[in-house]
Amino acid sequence: MTFDIAGLKASGQGALERAGKRPRQLVMLYALVAGGVGLLCSLLGWVLSRQMDTATGLSGLGTRSALMATQAVVSIVVAVASPLWDAGYMVTMLDVYRGKETGPRRLLWGFVQWKRMLVCGVFLLLQMFVMSYLALMVSEMVYMLSPFSASLDLTVVEQALVTGDASAVYRQMLPMLILAAVAVCAVVVYLLFRYQLVYYIMEDYPDIPGRRLLGASAVLIRGMKGQFFRLYLSYWWYFVLCLVGMVIPYLDVLLELAGIRLPVNGDLLAAGLYAVYLVFTCGVQILWKNQVQCSLAAAYTRLREERMSETKA
Repeated sequence: MTFDIAGLKASGQGALERAGKRPRQLVMLYALVAGGVGLLCSLLGWVLSRQMDTATGLSGLGTRSALMATQAVVSIVVAVASPLWDAGYMVTMLDVYRGKETGPRRLLWGFVQWKRMLVCGVFLLLQMFVMSYLALMVSEMVYMLSPFSASLDLTVVEQALVTGDASAVYRQMLPMLILAAVAVCAVVVYLLFRYQLVYYIMEDYPDIPGRRLLGASAVLIRGMKGQFFRLYLSYWWYFVLCLVGMVIPYLDVLLELAGIRLPVNGDLLAAGLYAVYLVFTCGVQILWKNQVQCSLAAAYTRLREERMSETKA
C-alpha cells in the first residue's frame, strides 16, 4: 500500500475548510492552555528556586527538602497531563476530519481515558528505558573505539569538576554527548513511529485494554512506517519550526558553550528567551498544526480501511 501524500493533505485541508472556524478555535485553545500551563510551571519553579536559595544552613534543610519535593511533584503532574492533553487534541482533529461535531470538551478526552493511557504509557516508558540504555552503551562503545576519544583529556575534566567549570566539561565530552543524544533520539523516534496510532486506536476500539494498545498500533502500522515518514517529510518545514522553538529557551546555554557571554542578567535573559519560545511555539501551532494533524488523521483512516478490507478478504 502506498499513500497518495498530496491526496491525504488535500483531504485533510478540505475537512478543515468544511468545519469552518471551529478547528482554528480549538487549536488556539489547545496551544494557549499548553503554553499557559508551561508558563505557570516555569514561574512556580523560579519562585521555588529562589525560596531554596534563601533557606540556608541546617535550619533550612527541612524547607529545602519540602521545596524540592514540590518541584518534583509539579514536574510529574505536568509530565503526566501533557500527553493526556495532546491525545485529546489528536482525537478532536480526527473528529474534524470525519465531519463530526466537536467542541472544547472533546480536548479532555485523554483525561477521560486516563486509566488506559496510564497503562499504555507505563509499557511505553519501560520499552523506551531499556532500549535507550542499550543505545547509550552502544554509543559509548563506538565513541571509545573512534578517533574522537583521543581528544578526551580526563585531567582537564577532573580539574573542571573541581573548579565547577561546567562549560569545560561539556567541551571535552561534547563528541560523546552528541553521539549518545543521536542514539537515544533514534530509539525515541522509532518507538514514537511504531506507536503513533495508539490514540486513534484507543478511540475507535474502546474494548482493547491498555496493555494491548501498543501491540495493536505496531500491527496496524507494520510495513507502513516509510509511508508515514513520507507524510511527515512533506511537512518538514513545520517540524523544523518546532525544533527551532524547542531550542530557543536554551540559547543562553548554547551561547555559553560557544564562549559567548551577553551583557544581560542571566535571569532576565532566560525569561526573555522563554517568552519568545511561548509566542513562537503558540504561533506555529495555531497556524499549521491543524493541517498536519488532519493529514495524519486522513492517513490513519485510509490505513484502517485498507486493513479492514484485507481482513474481510
